[in-house]
Amino acid sequence: MGRNLPTWRLRGAFASYVVTRYVRAAGLEGAPRAHPEVLIGELDEWLRRDRPKLRAMLEELDGAGVHQLALPRRGAAGVRDPLRDRLEAAFRTGALVGFELLEKRLLARSDVPLPEPAPGPEPEPTWFELCVVWDDTGDPVSGLPLVIQPAQGGSTMRETDSKGRIRLETVHGDMCEARSKWDGLTLAEVAAFVGTGEPAIPEDERGRGPRRPAPRAIAGIEHHKVREGETLDTIAKAAGLTWQQLAKFNWKTDEPKAVNRHLANDVGCSRRTKDKRNYAFSSEDHPGIIFVPRPWRLQRLGVAVEHTLRVRREEYPNVEFEWSV
Repeated sequence: MGRNLPTWRLRGAFASYVVTRYVRAAGLEGAPRAHPEVLIGELDEWLRRDRPKLRAMLEELDGAGVHQLALPRRGAAGVRDPLRDRLEAAFRTGALVGFELLEKRLLARSDVPLPEPAPGPEPEPTWFELCVVWDDTGDPVSGLPLVIQPAQGGSTMRETDSKGRIRLETVHGDMCEARSKWDGLTLAEVAAFVGTGEPAIPEDERGRGPRRPAPRAIAGIEHHKVREGETLDTIAKAAGLTWQQLAKFNWKTDEPKAVNRHLANDVGCSRRTKDKRNYAFSSEDHPGIIFVPRPWRLQRLGVAVEHTLRVRREEYPNVEFEWSV
């Protein structure tokens, strides 16, 4: 990192980024700027992998006299990470700005400015559109936030309208990517991705399904059948999660007694561990399913074409979920 032009390169779940306070001085005016919400969504991953770089960002803000951008927030789990809170505030206020990097333009060193792209003919812009519908009824899914990434240009976060559509009128390049992250959400707050293409519901039967509040994300959700010797911890680690994250996703709690009640009532566990304190998984458990979330992305979506995405709710049998709106 150059002392006079501090920039930081960070690799996220879906892209790489350059973060800086000095856009012009770092020669980044022409690079695709990332939406602040996209950068905030990457913060947890960066805190796990690149915490020293994030501390350096905060030190830079301290030196500029903007170290009191945000105070730690209190929630159900206690005081949140003040480093994360202050950097989130920095992205929201524009004190720190991030730019997405195409793979061919990734920097070997974070203190080297981005190279200027070679001049060439500008491609004709076109449009991109997708529509999200419920798989079981064909009804539109409105109010769902998604990140759309054109092949050329910065990402943008949009919400589906009343018809379940997101449309970009001006798109450069021949492909787009749609993505979403479930981090921190629960099973009741996400929609599970089913596939692309029209649902197998006749047109005249659509619009008759129950009214559903908008999900806050799309996730790839695995129906994991539990087996002998597995634990909530081993299932979570295989997915890159902690058992607390997996428990909160499924049941909104990681309190051991409450988790054990859900293991008995929802997963169908009947065996106890040797110390009798917890339930143990068995291949005989019925239904014996744990929902395991995965980040969702859909690549190589052609432009000048309407794409239909089908999603559904996942839930445990006989469980009434409280949807967040």
